[in-house]
Amino acid sequence: MLTKVSNFFVEKLDTLCIRLHKDDIIFHDTSFFEKLVVINSETGEELEDLEMLGRPKKVFSKKGISFRMRIERDKSSYAYDKPTSLVCIWLSAKQLRERYFEGITKHNIELIRKEINSHGLIEIPKKAFMQADFFDFDVAIDIELNQDEYKECVLDYLPNIANINAGNDTKQKFNSKEKGLGYQWNSRQNHYPSKPFFKTYDKTRELNSKSLEFTDWHLKGVDIDNIIRFEYNIRNKDYMRHWKLDGIRTLERLLDWFETDEPHKLTQKVYANWFTLRRVIPSVVKKNRKDIVIFSLMQMLSLEEINTAFYWAQDSMTKKQKRDFNEKDIPRIMTPEKQKYHEARRIEIANKLDDFFGVAKRTNDVRENVPNLGKTNPTKWDGEWLENNHPETVKARKEMNKINKENAKNKEKLQ
Repeated sequence: MLTKVSNFFVEKLDTLCIRLHKDDIIFHDTSFFEKLVVINSETGEELEDLEMLGRPKKVFSKKGISFRMRIERDKSSYAYDKPTSLVCIWLSAKQLRERYFEGITKHNIELIRKEINSHGLIEIPKKAFMQADFFDFDVAIDIELNQDEYKECVLDYLPNIANINAGNDTKQKFNSKEKGLGYQWNSRQNHYPSKPFFKTYDKTRELNSKSLEFTDWHLKGVDIDNIIRFEYNIRNKDYMRHWKLDGIRTLERLLDWFETDEPHKLTQKVYANWFTLRRVIPSVVKKNRKDIVIFSLMQMLSLEEINTAFYWAQDSMTKKQKRDFNEKDIPRIMTPEKQKYHEARRIEIANKLDDFFGVAKRTNDVRENVPNLGKTNPTKWDGEWLENNHPETVKARKEMNKINKENAKNKEKLQ
C-alpha cells in the first residue's frame, strides 16, 4: 500500500545553500575545487566571476540526487585585505530520499549531513553544520488537487489577479513534458525582495518527467498523484532584511523558525504582494438588455458548459459549413447532479486556498470576483447587489444625495 502525503497546506523548507569556513570542514578530496568565485558575504552577491564561473559546481549526481558545492573567497568590506575561503553547499529535500515530502526540518537534518559526509569528499562536524550561514532558500507548499481542479481554481485564476509591474519578469503558462503544468512570476535570475520568485506547478508531472530517476529510486512507496506545489524563493540577506528575517543567521535558527507559524505569515505576505489586484465585473447599469441576458446566462453555466459553447461558436465561425450540435457534445455538458457537486467542490477548494493565503482578511472578495462593499462573502452572483454596490454607482449615488441636500436647503431659504 502506498504511503499518502500527509502535510498538505504546510510551509516546508525545500532547498537552501549553507556557507561554512573552509577551516571548519575536513577535506578528503580537493580536486573539484579548481575554480574560484568572488562574493560579498554581507549580501551574498558575486562581485566578479573568474574563468566564466557563476553557478555552483555539480560534483556528481546519483540516483536522482545531485551534490553541488563551490569554494568562495569572502571579499566583504570588513575583510577586503584578508579574504577568507568559504565553502557553499546546496542542501535539498531530495537528500532525504523517501522522506522527501517532509521537507528539511530540525528532526531530519542529521540525515542530510550524514548523506553529504557519506560521499567521502568532505566531512562536516555537526556543530559547524548547524551554525553555518545560509542563503537562497525555497519555501514549498503542497496541496492536493487533480489537474482539472488545478486548472480551474489556480491556473485560470491567479494570472488574472497578479499585480504585474513593468519590471516584473513574468512567465506565461508552461506545459512541457519536462517542467509540468504551471505558472511562474519573475525568475530565479531576475526578481527582487518585495516580489520574489514565485511559481506554481503540477508536482506529480514534474516527478514523473524531470525528476523521474529520483522518483523511481526513492518514491516507489509514496502516492504522488494529484499533488500541486506553490513555491517561492528568499534569495539573500537583502531579502531577509526586507521581510524582517535578518535576525535568523544560522541553519539551526532557520530550522527552529520553520517550527513556528512565522513561515505561514511570510507566505501570506509574499502572496499579497504578488496577487493584490482584483478584477471587478463591469457594472450592468450601462449595458443593454442583450448584454444583461448574456451576463446572466454566463453565471448559470458551469465552466465546462461555457467551454462547449465557446468551441461550438468558434467552429461555426471558422468553418464554411456550420457545425450542428450533435451527440458528441452531450457528454461534455454536466447533469444537474454533477454540476451541483462540481460547484460545491470548486467553492470548497476556493475557500481552502483563500483561507490559507489570507485572502479572507482583505477588503475584496476574491472567490466571487466582486468588490466586498457592505456585503460579507457573497455566495452567489447577485445582479441587484452588484449594480447597487459597484464603485461607479456608489459615487453617483453620493453625488445625487449631495445635490438633493443642496436643493432642500435652497428650498428652505426661499420659504
